[in-house]
Amino acid sequence: MLDKDKIIYITTGSRVPEGANAVIKIEDTSKQESEGQDVLVNTTVAMEEGVNIRAVGSDMQPGELVIQAGDKIGPSEIGLLATLGITEVPCQAAPVVGVMSTGDELVNPWETPTGSQIRDSNRAALLTSFQQDGLVCTDLGIVRDTRETLRERMAAAVEQCDVVVTSGGVSMGDADFVKGLLAELGTVHFGRLNMKPGKPTTFASIPKQNAPGRRCYFFGLPGNPVSCLVSKALMVDPAVHRLQGLSSSKCLHSQIRVRTTQEYKLDPGRPEYHRVSVWFNNATQTFEAASTGFQRSSRLMSMRSANGLMLLPKGQGKTAVGTVMTVLLTDDLPPPPPSDCIHPTASGVDPFAAAQAVGAALKSSHSSGTTQVAEHTLSEKEKATGAREREGGVVVVWPTDHSLCLLCIDKCAVIVMLIFVALYSVH
Repeated sequence: MLDKDKIIYITTGSRVPEGANAVIKIEDTSKQESEGQDVLVNTTVAMEEGVNIRAVGSDMQPGELVIQAGDKIGPSEIGLLATLGITEVPCQAAPVVGVMSTGDELVNPWETPTGSQIRDSNRAALLTSFQQDGLVCTDLGIVRDTRETLRERMAAAVEQCDVVVTSGGVSMGDADFVKGLLAELGTVHFGRLNMKPGKPTTFASIPKQNAPGRRCYFFGLPGNPVSCLVSKALMVDPAVHRLQGLSSSKCLHSQIRVRTTQEYKLDPGRPEYHRVSVWFNNATQTFEAASTGFQRSSRLMSMRSANGLMLLPKGQGKTAVGTVMTVLLTDDLPPPPPSDCIHPTASGVDPFAAAQAVGAALKSSHSSGTTQVAEHTLSEKEKATGAREREGGVVVVWPTDHSLCLLCIDKCAVIVMLIFVALYSVH
């Protein structure tokens, strides 16, 4: 029992001794030696009862909801569960997502195209995007445009995966077999959408033969790279998040209102999801957006610097500069300029210098081991032969075993719109 006007030293986090009603930080005291066993301690700040004491149970109130069904278990949730001594909770199993590319013209990224062949970028981008979401992914490879082979591979994928995503083969060409095969294997819920890009996106559900009562959800995405990634985010992401157990309200991307910095041409036939770069203007205290450039559905460069999608309604003419539009955020906002950043002022640390140091260290670490690193700038010959447009150079990293894993991708930007796939229910 601590007597009045007496103190005792304790370490941070210790139980408060009986009789004590305040804790003084050691840096707010000075010690004065005296004769005998007593030590005189002077305080340099005003004190009051209860200061620096955290009462037992003050973090959570009795009956307070800590975590509810449909919440994503992250670091904070794990910490709360550990605090309560709960080491096991029922969770939704992560769905297995299979990714398949279709087309006679495709070769793997590490192969050299000949004739009319092109490298398959869709599969690499889709797998990377799903892996960044923490999903279990299966690489289903490239399937040629042969109806019998494609049907066999699709049927096998249905039994192996919870979700199958293909690119190509959903348009109206003679070799576009995916949509017809989906109708044979299951139920096609939609196959043409009034949107740009992604018009031929197809969605079907197919019963599993090896698990009666269960279904595989099959998304046939367009073959153009931009259309593929846009449609993946618009349709596949919300559905996969729902299958992960998230509540419906948490399956969609955030949206904000932004002020445009340029004109935008409207499409008279379809609403368009225009790739944009969004930032916060500290001077005007508003979010602003600018186009990522030419929006052709084959131009992946329009995705590279995008962190949002601006919804342009169908119509005639152009929007005016300064028009307030809705944007769905698909990536983080850029950091503020050093002059507006609060971190150097608040902590005395320059986050930009720290980020540069970390980036240099990571780049150095990628230059050893079994990973091949190459910095490549397109030649005029490559540009003339239809190679992807780019600005300057880009670092592309492939493991030497040719597995589909992009270790140094700049951005796997995906686009989202407020359409939730609700053709089935997941409980």
